[in-house]
Amino acid sequence: MISFLTQFVILVFAGLALFHLWRANRSSDRLINIVITGGFLARSLVGQLMFWISYAELGIGRRFQMGDGLWFFARDALEYFPMATHLANRGIRAIIDYPTGGPSVAFVKVLATSVLLLGGVTSVAVLLNLFCYLGMTAIIVRWSEGEPRARLAAAFAICAISLSPAFFLWSLQPLKDTFFQFVVIAFIGACAAWQRAWVTSRPRPLALLIIGSAMIVTLLAISGVRWYFAFGLFIAAIVFLLITASISRGRKVVSFAATVIVIALLSRAFLLGGGPYVPTSIIRVLTPSTALGEVRRVPSQIMLTIEKARDGFEKTGGRTSIHAGGSISKVDQALDASPAGNELKPAGGSTSSPTRKEGMDSEETAAVTTAPPPLPEAPKTTTPPLTQAAKTTTPPLPPAAKTNAPPLPPAATTTAPSSPAPPNKTPPVRVVPQRPMAERPASFMTHVLTGSASVLIPRSVGERLGLFHIGGGQGMFWFTELDTVIFDLIFLVAVSALAVRRSVSLRNPMVWFLVLLTLLTGVPLAYAITNYGTLFRLREMIYIGLALTPLALTTPSSRRDDGGNVPDESPAS
Repeated sequence: MISFLTQFVILVFAGLALFHLWRANRSSDRLINIVITGGFLARSLVGQLMFWISYAELGIGRRFQMGDGLWFFARDALEYFPMATHLANRGIRAIIDYPTGGPSVAFVKVLATSVLLLGGVTSVAVLLNLFCYLGMTAIIVRWSEGEPRARLAAAFAICAISLSPAFFLWSLQPLKDTFFQFVVIAFIGACAAWQRAWVTSRPRPLALLIIGSAMIVTLLAISGVRWYFAFGLFIAAIVFLLITASISRGRKVVSFAATVIVIALLSRAFLLGGGPYVPTSIIRVLTPSTALGEVRRVPSQIMLTIEKARDGFEKTGGRTSIHAGGSISKVDQALDASPAGNELKPAGGSTSSPTRKEGMDSEETAAVTTAPPPLPEAPKTTTPPLTQAAKTTTPPLPPAAKTNAPPLPPAATTTAPSSPAPPNKTPPVRVVPQRPMAERPASFMTHVLTGSASVLIPRSVGERLGLFHIGGGQGMFWFTELDTVIFDLIFLVAVSALAVRRSVSLRNPMVWFLVLLTLLTGVPLAYAITNYGTLFRLREMIYIGLALTPLALTTPSSRRDDGGNVPDESPAS
């Protein structure tokens, strides 16, 4: 470990660097400056206050404290921070050699480096998160420079990041979320710079080299935190790069050659960062020697991975498990209703029916599906009923026997007469008892609708409408309600911007990139995650794309002369 005096000197320089980074964020738009400054001060003051309350174990919110500066919503920090401290104690070599099989390897390495330079207290993470916050805002300010029509979109994006309750909360503790947000926005910002470099002027090799390197490094870090999001980002980036190459101002051969090189390097960065967490099928499809033979299996393997993730959440459970509400269940049953299904629908409401894959052969299936309602155990056959056969082959029973015998079947249940009745010569009819129908599992559409409603609709509203049910919460649902309202506002603004400027959206590679990224991220999240606490935390991956969509619309997507814009760009709305 570095000596205390050296750490103190580094801390002073870190504070000066933070101040200069804040100054570098200054924009010509006063609103942007106010929001950035307010977000910075709020994070620094509240972060320090919460640290000291928990560190000193004061009586404020005692039941929510975990000690050592940590709070109840930062349980992941109990794994990250001790590991970072352990690596820092062993030195820089241990940090570099930290294996990719560890949890959130990129974040742990950055946090361990911070601990090594500044000391082993959890408040170090507050300083790291402040750097990440100012880094995000600096990227957005830089993105909008030279584009007067982008100022409003940049202000919207900065407000969305600064005022998000969830973003604010995660920045107060040693959690990976703020670092993750920073590297994602850095990657998206690098993509915007790549598009601008190819479509506005003849690209300069040095600028392309710097931008491409930034994309590779940031994707490596993203994959080292959440490999599944990095994979969706990589797929969306491939589409983006190909569209950009097709509209580039330079020679098409050069632009497509550069695109192929960047895609190849991005694939290596993704695999290196994800390490053993990346499924084998994806590794094989990104390996040239096995790509052709594996590419057909990738969609099914991805679906299998998503299904396993959902099964894992369902088995783990949790206090805030998400369950489909009555309204969505009714819609699902209506969509799946059919004449055959309605005949088989049991009293419990399930519409499933036994099939061969459930362990029944075709004969059993036919026997069950043709059974009359009064007697489910009696199959419908072409032979006469059992009672008729018994009457034609068996002599009449004594009166006493008739009064003591149940109606079905008479030969098997009558009391013994004085003289035994002749045996029944009619071959017995095989009676297959109807197996109890298992409850029909919810469909894919039910899971997606339930998850989507949980993402977009406040819990109190969703439960009243019968869309979903969520338990638990530890009295913190008021916070998630507030965050959901802001999420909905950002969602509506992003969708409205796309609708108003739809002609620009269709030919803008950045818009295609963010829309595809949002879909590739949002649909699997809505389907796979059944715990509201986890969904609340991970929906930041959707939120980032929505917040940057209006800014993407202002990114140049057509060639320019040296004197200004080409007239085919519609004005900003």
